[in-house]
Amino acid sequence: MIVADDLGYSDIGSYGGEINTPNLDKLAKNGLRFSHFTSNAVCSSTRASLLTGLNHHSVGTGWLAEWDFGYPGYRGEISSNTMTLAEILKQQGYATYMVGKWHLTNAKNRSRIGPFNSWPQGRGFERYWGFLDGETSQWKPHALISGNETLPPQSYTGNDDFYLPDTLTDKAIAIINDLRSHNSDKPFFLYYATGTPHAPHHTKAEDRKKYLGKYQQGWDKIRLQRIKQQKNLGLIPENTLLSDYIPGVEAWDNFTTDQQKMYARLEENYAGFVDNMDQNIGRLLAHLEK
Repeated sequence: MIVADDLGYSDIGSYGGEINTPNLDKLAKNGLRFSHFTSNAVCSSTRASLLTGLNHHSVGTGWLAEWDFGYPGYRGEISSNTMTLAEILKQQGYATYMVGKWHLTNAKNRSRIGPFNSWPQGRGFERYWGFLDGETSQWKPHALISGNETLPPQSYTGNDDFYLPDTLTDKAIAIINDLRSHNSDKPFFLYYATGTPHAPHHTKAEDRKKYLGKYQQGWDKIRLQRIKQQKNLGLIPENTLLSDYIPGVEAWDNFTTDQQKMYARLEENYAGFVDNMDQNIGRLLAHLEK
């Protein structure tokens, strides 16, 4: 189960976007594309619903995991009397693994001394490698976790080639290889929760380079191109209209030349980040096929 983070509905090619996402597009072509799926709008709540199949308020995660408001629906962690998908599958004989962003442990419980009951390995995952927070640096993460151990930063940030999105995929592949080298038949459940493309948008130069100049035309034209493509793909009705801009968002022509350059560069950077996400998903899928 692959979960992206803060990914726009129309960002990927199979949903009308211009960003290069061949691996996700291949999944869409060979599977199903949902056009009426609704997330819970914030991170922790969506993840809790996804892992439990229940309304987020009913499992204690009505808001982000950073805070415990003291009310049953807003504790910041999945309630202990709720089963997660990992716990259910583990009971049924599956190996259960997770890499990436968790964001279902209350901030006060994320230190190296625990308590660990709400960490991934406390909620049914036999192996875990990733980060517990809502976001972290892609180059120098402040706290990476292996199992229930907080890794010393020098164990990963001393490597000039370290890049978190790539490393998460490396870890996922290694965990699967560990299982298959010892047991060729045991079914497994992998929850691959990449932090991409959530902020901070730290990108590789080679990924940014692909999109240089692509967004200088402005977001007015980009959104028109995307909605036209979505109609062509049959994702939305032909009579669908674009919504008005929300307060604080301006038409592209209202900006100065320097502002347009800045915003275009931000869009190039974001596109490169989504592109890298697709590359890593492709690496994982290729390994599974192999």
